[in-house]
Amino acid sequence: LDSALRSSGTAIGTVQLLDPATDFLHIVVHRGFDKPVLDRFNVISADDETACARALRFRQRVVIEDIAADAQFAPYREACEAAGFRGVQSTPVFSGTARIGGVFSTHFPYPHRVSEHEARMLDEVARQAQPFVTRFHGPDAAAPEK
Repeated sequence: LDSALRSSGTAIGTVQLLDPATDFLHIVVHRGFDKPVLDRFNVISADDETACARALRFRQRVVIEDIAADAQFAPYREACEAAGFRGVQSTPVFSGTARIGGVFSTHFPYPHRVSEHEARMLDEVARQAQPFVTRFHGPDAAAPEK
């Protein structure tokens, strides 16, 4: 997480691991959030419209440049504004070769567009995190999704 935060130039972020039994993301590491926000977003389903849920569902980075301008994000807007962020990016981390094992997100107190350089740095963070996520998910995590 600290590498992702440095790459993005922000101090607010989360790492969530996917529970393969439930297919829910759970926050395991965070920086810059208070307990009410962590409680609100501790368990996320792929059916939700948060950036991390979309990254899980679409299997790619999702950037919400300005949460105030994203209609799908409306149910979460009030909690996120209270938490102090307006922009967010979420990048999936694959375990093994095909399964998503988790997602890391960086949050910004202002609308934020991810530059090409930042995207490359975030991709590198995701690659470096892959062995750890694979270990968490066990030996069958390398099997392709059905």
